[in-house]
Amino acid sequence: MTHYFPDTAPRTLLAAFTDPGHRDMQDRANSVMRREQIERTDTDALFRSECRVFPQRQLPAYIKPFVRGGLEYHEVVRWDKSTQVIEIDVQPAMLGGRARIRASYRIVADGTTAVRHYHGEVSVEVALVGGRIERAIVADMDKTMEAATDRTRAWLAQHATRR
Repeated sequence: MTHYFPDTAPRTLLAAFTDPGHRDMQDRANSVMRREQIERTDTDALFRSECRVFPQRQLPAYIKPFVRGGLEYHEVVRWDKSTQVIEIDVQPAMLGGRARIRASYRIVADGTTAVRHYHGEVSVEVALVGGRIERAIVADMDKTMEAATDRTRAWLAQHATRR
């Protein structure tokens, strides 16, 4: 998945993705009920954020018989600032460690445009329905990422200057 952010330097975009105000705006738009910060490090060399996230939405009806709990998840976001790559590791609580989302995105410059190349994998280890759950997660992520990208562009227009 690739997204374009015109008139934005890669470092500016990376800084936006680690900005608490940007994260809070995305959380509100995605109906996150609450986020519990476990650890946050932001130095010249490293950004790392570890959280428990509690969405307001409910599980799809066809999944409920196979899982306990809601859609809360453990999230770790890591950016080695010597690179243009952010890594994300998400472990949903609902399947007791049998589901995981791992993703990374690299930000590169194309003229005055920052380009985000997003790659990831979803794994759900549940007999018979794991593949169906994986496809549902990927479809939801695709839709969510497009809307989040539009919100990030708007946020950058309001908050960031080209550096």
